[in-house]
Amino acid sequence: MSFIKKYFKIEHLALFVILFLSTVLIVLLTPESNRFSLRYQHGEPWSQDVLYAPFDFPVYKTNEELISEKKQAIESQFPIYTFKKVSLENKNFILANSEKVISENLNNDLNEIILNSYETGVISDTLINRSIILVKNGEESIINTDKLIRRTELKKKIRNLLPDSLFNVFNIPEENVFFNKEETNKRINNAISNILPIDYWVKQNSRIIAKGEIVQGDKLKVLDSLNRNYVKNSDVKDRLISKISKGAIIYVLLLAFYLYIKKFNGALLLINKNIIFILFNTLLFICLGIFFSYSYPDYILIVPFVIYSLILQSFFSTRLALFCSVLVTLVISLNVLNPLIFITQQILISIVALTSNAKIYNRANLFLVVVKILIVSTIIWISFSLFSDADFTIKWEKLGQIVISSILVLMIYPLIYAYEKVFNMTSDISLLELGDTNAPLLKRLSNEAPGTFHHSLNVANIAEYLASEIGANSMLVRVGALYHDIGKISNPTLFIENQTNGINPHDDLAPKESARIIINHILLGVELAKEYNIPDRIIDFIRTHHGDSLVKYFYHKNKELDPNTVKENFSYPGPKPFSKETALLMISDSIEAASKSVQQPTAQKFDRLVETVIDGHLNSGQFDNSDLTLKEIKKVKLLIKKKLNSIYHVRIEYPE
Repeated sequence: MSFIKKYFKIEHLALFVILFLSTVLIVLLTPESNRFSLRYQHGEPWSQDVLYAPFDFPVYKTNEELISEKKQAIESQFPIYTFKKVSLENKNFILANSEKVISENLNNDLNEIILNSYETGVISDTLINRSIILVKNGEESIINTDKLIRRTELKKKIRNLLPDSLFNVFNIPEENVFFNKEETNKRINNAISNILPIDYWVKQNSRIIAKGEIVQGDKLKVLDSLNRNYVKNSDVKDRLISKISKGAIIYVLLLAFYLYIKKFNGALLLINKNIIFILFNTLLFICLGIFFSYSYPDYILIVPFVIYSLILQSFFSTRLALFCSVLVTLVISLNVLNPLIFITQQILISIVALTSNAKIYNRANLFLVVVKILIVSTIIWISFSLFSDADFTIKWEKLGQIVISSILVLMIYPLIYAYEKVFNMTSDISLLELGDTNAPLLKRLSNEAPGTFHHSLNVANIAEYLASEIGANSMLVRVGALYHDIGKISNPTLFIENQTNGINPHDDLAPKESARIIINHILLGVELAKEYNIPDRIIDFIRTHHGDSLVKYFYHKNKELDPNTVKENFSYPGPKPFSKETALLMISDSIEAASKSVQQPTAQKFDRLVETVIDGHLNSGQFDNSDLTLKEIKKVKLLIKKKLNSIYHVRIEYPE
């Protein structure tokens, strides 16, 4: 029961429900497929054993074939023209405002020409020479338009018959053969509707394809049809089992995704926008992969999935980005045609990009990452192609997709900017701007508390050095160090690094009051940071750089006056550092401040100082919530000793 109570708290249950709903969404977005679906790719060799038809199934025409037949149906349908009978009774072709009178003989000849033309059929001058269906007196006949009389021809006949004086006032008769658009479209639509989607049938046990044969042409059409008919021939139970099994795999992967974050990046789960951000991007790229896997399987290489890794690295950490990238790749691989190639390619590309991209804010470095991704992708594709096909030839279309995918990685900059605005988060690119010492708040710190500013610069240099050596986010810890003591701006002279006249106000204050002032710089720093819109990632450094440690000097001083002194009144509010970066700041801050009190510094004195300060933090549990390991702490000790010796230029004391 204790196990159940531990793992099924309300907040855990809510996350499990979110993961379940995410799984349902992914499964619903996945098109109908069957657990017997075949894995193959256009233009690649068939890698499985000889395939025989498991049942009778129709072979469907390809889209190209259907389009061709539709075009043929349209071209083979003659346009419909309707013949309209015209009577010459009461028709006067002389213009009404003319006083010209035509003779009876001439009028008879004119009527004969016009009547014969109308009987044959008068058509528009714009109609091209082609075959048409002429509907005349209810009967249809196929006739070429050159057998009909064009209005221009009729005009010429009349011109030859009439003198100029009459022709100029003669009203040329209109055409009596008209295009029937409605009937023509109706017959075209009927012809298109009669096109059958099925080309032919394949009988059960017929040989479809043998191992090594190239999947193309008619073989590709048969395989596509078989894959399509698997779904139709499977019953509801089979389809349900397929979806449940796929959903179970996806849920387990998402659960592993959550447990990993909880174990190694638990602080992320304390902020809702972090959860939403990670989940949104995860579902976005999974859905993108599923869409291309089913809709455009031959073009999946064009999708830059590595952007997902780079985005998470920019806002969180390399380790989290790599783990999430592996899980997303595994989920997408359940739907792609060649899962082994896809998994290998995406994981290797992510490793190359993440290990090469420690400074994404550096544009030259990003271009270098693009080149590396292009090279790795090309090598993997060529290697797998040679492995599966000895007669390998370069497919420029695939190489083009790889090139486009690599170039699309440059979209990371606008995407990061958009995410910063939408989710109110901070990336390494924004950290670079915040780390500028001419930033408003840092400028104010340097002017109003120059001693604290100088201390912050020293701490930043030490912390950045330590972070880069143990694989932490050096940019984040540097910026956090620059801002960690901004709370001292309110009362700079109450802090020893700003006391230039030798007067210490704490000599006239009670130890408890002095401790309150010292502790209060944390709260004042948080308020000031919020006032200047400093991101939460930096404010975390302000909150945690002293953890819940004791203000020892004033505590012991007060204890001399009052033996019943309560430790809580002399302790910082916390929280304790909860990441490598915040832990490194605590170490750097403590060591830098303590090193100033070392008289006649020597390497031995710094060794003792470093061991005492770091072991004190370790024994008091200040690093319990951070993911700083004992091995890393040991390395940090060596590095910081080396750094102090280089700063103070001390030499080893040799015995006399």
